[in-house]
Amino acid sequence: MSDYYSLPELPHGWVYTQLGDLIEPSKEKIDPSVTDTLRYIGLEHIEKDTGKILSYGTSEEVTSTKSIFYEGDLLYGKLRPYLNKVCVPDFNGVCSTDILVFKKSASLSNKYLKYRMLCQDFVRFANQNSTGVNHPRVDYNKISTFILPLPPLAEQHRIVAKIEELFTKLDAGVVSLKKAKLQLNQYRQAILQSAFEGKITRQWRQDNKEYVEKCSQYYRKLSTEPIEYSGLQATYNVPDSWVWITLSEIILSMKNGVSKRPKESESGVIVLRLADVAEGVINICNPRRINLSTNEIDSYRLTNGDLLFVRVNGSPNIVGRSILYEDNSEITCYSDHLIKVSIKSDLYNPKFLSILANSSMSRKYINRVAVTTAGQMTINQSMLLKLPIIGLPLQEQNIIVKEIDSRFSIINEIEKLIDQNLARLASLRRSLLDQAFSGQLVPQDPNDEPAEKLLERIRAERAQKDGSLQTVKARKARKQASLT
Repeated sequence: MSDYYSLPELPHGWVYTQLGDLIEPSKEKIDPSVTDTLRYIGLEHIEKDTGKILSYGTSEEVTSTKSIFYEGDLLYGKLRPYLNKVCVPDFNGVCSTDILVFKKSASLSNKYLKYRMLCQDFVRFANQNSTGVNHPRVDYNKISTFILPLPPLAEQHRIVAKIEELFTKLDAGVVSLKKAKLQLNQYRQAILQSAFEGKITRQWRQDNKEYVEKCSQYYRKLSTEPIEYSGLQATYNVPDSWVWITLSEIILSMKNGVSKRPKESESGVIVLRLADVAEGVINICNPRRINLSTNEIDSYRLTNGDLLFVRVNGSPNIVGRSILYEDNSEITCYSDHLIKVSIKSDLYNPKFLSILANSSMSRKYINRVAVTTAGQMTINQSMLLKLPIIGLPLQEQNIIVKEIDSRFSIINEIEKLIDQNLARLASLRRSLLDQAFSGQLVPQDPNDEPAEKLLERIRAERAQKDGSLQTVKARKARKQASLT
């Protein structure tokens, strides 16, 4: 990016410059424990990609030395630069030392720089120049070489005003779409609530009373184990004909997965990992293959209708999650992070069980019995065998599954449209920034002071400041010498 001549032509009065010609990081630090309470900004308080401050903490919550910032300063998150966290606070405070602080200047709009640094080309540049694997960081010396267009100061303010005007409208659209998406999730829960309280099949039970009673009596005789569902009944107010049983009553087999790990490159059978079921469905776009013996394949092979339960995970929302296997197109086994459950298909619908096992009722049970060790939550087969489920006629299960699928398919289509519109708004946001920094968003004013003169003034101010600092350092050095 050192060749300015290869860059696009700029509007009249604009000039290309390096970021380091405009700003340099403040070195002002403070110990929060010896100052009055101030607002604290960490990376977690800055929203990704938007430049918004979502919230803030207080200096009382932190202990180590922090950077000081003032209203109007530019804050840039140097840790994991791909997260694209930049903001300009409208208050004074302290911030994480993983945030670079650039002082505000009367000769430059920090908000202009904020929006320019939110552009994807800057994010890519910062990310490419970061160092570190698990915690990549980029330092000022690297990003200071980034070349950007500098318009006249008055035009910077006009650009910022226009961006914020248009972004306010876009943000309103995003809020509406996200609200609609949240309502869809609430509707999903309402459908499940209705399904597991028997409301969907109320008429069916009325029309099949004898059969329903026969099934109810069967499940009551089947239920021989004490059921640990204390407090779970309140989740779903089930019909009287439905019977609380445990998972142990309806399974054919239960088995942990294979513990063998692959070598560098193997061409054996697919062995599902946690990553392959992370979204609650099986996704093997990048499968792991392991050379297994015939006996191992027979022991760990999945068949259509098997359920996989996540045996271990650091998240309470994932451990114990159920995933239905519905693909026999290729031999597939599973790792020891998962537990396979094969059920009596003449008694229970596998999909109904999977939906029920992922319901809020089952989550309460899993979170109560899971064991935490070294930050990992774990369940075992004994815990799963005691998982409370509902005994009801297979035909009724089939009706419920069909109705849930039908209603969820409509919700999924609506959600897909919402996601598409959110993506369009994000694309429009990027397009507006591209227009802004190519001089196409607001008209130029020939009466504006050219950016070249503005840049000369900024450089002069920087030189004067550097000279003043050198003078102060020299005075301190002379004073120290006189004392010795």
